[in-house]
Amino acid sequence: MKRGRRVVTFVGTGLGLVLVLLWVSGVLRDRIGPGRVEHPPGFALPPDAEIVDVGEAPLPRATDVPGTAVSERQVRMRSRIHAPVVRLAVSAGQTVAEGEVLAELDDRDLQEAVRAAQAVVAQAQASYDRTRLLHERQAVTDQALEEAESRFRASRAQADQAEVMLSYARIASPLDGQVADTYVEAGDLVGPGQELLTLFDPGRMRVEAHLPMRLAPHLQVGDTLAVHLDGRPEPVAGEVTEIAGAVDEVTRTRRIKVRLGDDTPVLPGTYGRVRVPEPPRPGIRIPETAVLRSGQLELVQVATPENRVVRRLVRTGLRDEGLVEILSGLRGGERILAVARPEGSGP
Repeated sequence: MKRGRRVVTFVGTGLGLVLVLLWVSGVLRDRIGPGRVEHPPGFALPPDAEIVDVGEAPLPRATDVPGTAVSERQVRMRSRIHAPVVRLAVSAGQTVAEGEVLAELDDRDLQEAVRAAQAVVAQAQASYDRTRLLHERQAVTDQALEEAESRFRASRAQADQAEVMLSYARIASPLDGQVADTYVEAGDLVGPGQELLTLFDPGRMRVEAHLPMRLAPHLQVGDTLAVHLDGRPEPVAGEVTEIAGAVDEVTRTRRIKVRLGDDTPVLPGTYGRVRVPEPPRPGIRIPETAVLRSGQLELVQVATPENRVVRRLVRTGLRDEGLVEILSGLRGGERILAVARPEGSGP
């Protein structure tokens, strides 16, 4: 009897497990067939979102041409004599006035040469004066007088030359300007042609750039261009003063000179970019605030007719006055969010 109950219990338990498995597997229920659940792309358009209609219009174009700032008056001061440097009176960055002594060289030998030349002049002049008196008394010939005068003039020329050489021992500034750099120290022995220091006029600066040939027809002397200089957040205005009449045979460019305003403080050698305008072309510009940046990617948020917002990659161009040019990724007639916001964010 007990054995029969165990069998019934075992069979009942087995049937229960079978029923549970059949239920879990869905055999005893209506099953949903395989398929796709439709889900609209993007996120819902926020009710407070500001929408901008994208349209094409003629856009001004410009190309930035790299250049370098230089002074219109830059002087390399070199030694004209062979002598030690006695004193270097200035340092790099110092402002100097015209005529101010910049450096002094040892002039003892030159002073001795001047004294010797002056002694020769005095002797030649005495000889000339004596010969002239004798000539007046007709005691010497015209030829003797001419020879005495010639010796006197030659000695005086030699004395003048010695004094000029002596002046080379004092290096004076030829302009009101600033010291760009110095290349010697007191005690250094310098020779003729050796560079001592460089001066420039900070009030007469310009940017020199090499203009591609395709831009040359759009530029002429007297045009005003925007110049972006390293270290200055805003561009400055510059006037085109010169366009080379020949094409560089290596770079196939023409050199241009753009003069900066007198109130533009810039050091020689500063990197600059000259913005050269080109004829306008059809294009798209949108507010910079509409561009969302994610690492190296730039995206805009497009509003669809279903009031959804989807992100789209774009490639941007020039930026100006809060607007940015869209080179690819958008077309006229579309709508975008004027202010980009993270997906699903609220007001």
